[in-house]
Amino acid sequence: MIVNTAWLAGHIHRRLGDGSQYGLRIRYSDEGEALETAGGIIHALPLLGEAPFLLINGDVFTDIDFSRLARHALPAGRLGHLVLVDNPRHHPEGDFAIQHGLLSNHGQPRFTYSGIALLDPAMFTGLAPGPRPLGPLLREQADAGRLGAERHAGHWNDIGAPERLQQARVEFFSTDERG
Repeated sequence: MIVNTAWLAGHIHRRLGDGSQYGLRIRYSDEGEALETAGGIIHALPLLGEAPFLLINGDVFTDIDFSRLARHALPAGRLGHLVLVDNPRHHPEGDFAIQHGLLSNHGQPRFTYSGIALLDPAMFTGLAPGPRPLGPLLREQADAGRLGAERHAGHWNDIGAPERLQQARVEFFSTDERG
């Protein structure tokens, strides 16, 4: 597992350590300045290798089956596979559509990118280092028909804001089936 860090990197290192207490082996890609998602991936390319990798934003809470997604094979010519979710209240217009199993910038219904994807490092090879958001790159690759997509109908919360974190806590801890 590779963890990108920028803000509060020292705290993250101390809290997670080498990952052994969680049954993981963690390597860190310390960015210094925040490079955004695509910039962070470009910075981490030497650690990633050549096989497709799971990208999981640190500010999502979900029941997505990551092991199933990790086993997903990317067909020839595909550079990734994104998980989309129903649009949350704070993002009602969504990001993308799904057309014939492919990510699309056009069409209805529109869904929100969950922050979870299986990506081929080749999508980032040759891109200049430095701060770079992921969205424009995803839109470009969607237009080229190089990204698959699926809708996750289960539990997903963007906990990147204090009020959304609190909402996820209430939902999670008040649900009987989760024990």
